[in-house]
Amino acid sequence: MSLMLGDGVRATMRWILWVGSSLTLALVATSAAGDPPPSGSTVTASMLNLRAQKGNVVCKLYHSEPDFPRGQTGSVRKKVVVRGGSTRCVFNDVAPGTYAITVIHDENDNGKLDKNFLGMPTEGYGVSNNRTYATKAPIWSECKFVVARGKNPELGISLRY
Repeated sequence: MSLMLGDGVRATMRWILWVGSSLTLALVATSAAGDPPPSGSTVTASMLNLRAQKGNVVCKLYHSEPDFPRGQTGSVRKKVVVRGGSTRCVFNDVAPGTYAITVIHDENDNGKLDKNFLGMPTEGYGVSNNRTYATKAPIWSECKFVVARGKNPELGISLRY
């Protein structure tokens, strides 16, 4: 009889271990599925003064000074079709840090900022903090802004034509 009791205890222990491990796996799967995925902030750049209702607005969000304002690396590019006198670029899942934005109103959709024979832009351009110059490139220290954890910055950018 004691031998049977021993086998019964062992069987019961195996059953308890199986149920316990199954519950543990179910809890881990449920908590992993229930947790929201890590996400960053949303940065919105709005341009309200478009000269023409044609072409595209191209925005670049830069994360580092060495690439700003003309680098291809270290930036995220958004292209938005112009459908009225204003538009906006939205950058999702932006990690906390320091950034700057450049904007070009590419009216003729040729993929570049057109300039006249003197090198002056003939299409609209702008930057975060609205620090543009007619004769020189924008400066990182004047255009940068901070994205704090849990904050969603909204920037109004005035284009210079």
